[in-house]
Amino acid sequence: VRERAAGGVGGEARDRPVVFETGQFPVAAPRPAVHGRAAGPGEQIAVREVFGAAATQVTSNAGRNAYPRVSPDGQHVAYSSNREGDWDLYVAKISAPLSMTQITFEEGADIAPSWSPDGKKIVYCSRNPSGVWQIVIADVASRVKTFLGPGLYPDWSPDPKNPWIAFQSQPPAPGARAGVWIVRPDGTGL
Repeated sequence: VRERAAGGVGGEARDRPVVFETGQFPVAAPRPAVHGRAAGPGEQIAVREVFGAAATQVTSNAGRNAYPRVSPDGQHVAYSSNREGDWDLYVAKISAPLSMTQITFEEGADIAPSWSPDGKKIVYCSRNPSGVWQIVIADVASRVKTFLGPGLYPDWSPDPKNPWIAFQSQPPAPGARAGVWIVRPDGTGL
């Protein structure tokens, strides 16, 4: 899926994929994309051209696949899947979606990935076995992880010269309010 997006790095227009997932609002699209049921059991992720082209399925497994995010260069999709039981993070190349790379393997749930501006790292939230959600950065190539602290649903700012990660604080009790915070990728500035 490609869309002409104005105002990229340096203000130039560039093509970028648009992602949609079955049964949920599009996460990586700047405006709503058409939703449809992709082939396969469970919720699947597909990409398609904004105007008219057929969808290309990115996932096809028995699990649920959610939280798709397109890489800054438009070549990959990071997403969460429970295809193996636990929620883990995967990265698929859009031109060869069935050859994906698993990024996380730990027990617990790893969801809501967001790409660094250079596309080399992914920030996400991870729930450990005791139920605490943490903000984690993973290097896509090495899978080395940096733990930033408690939080949910991180989103990396697109500006490589002034990097921030926004996230939701974990409510102290069920039904309690959460706040929105920002932190630098090195853990400072909170």
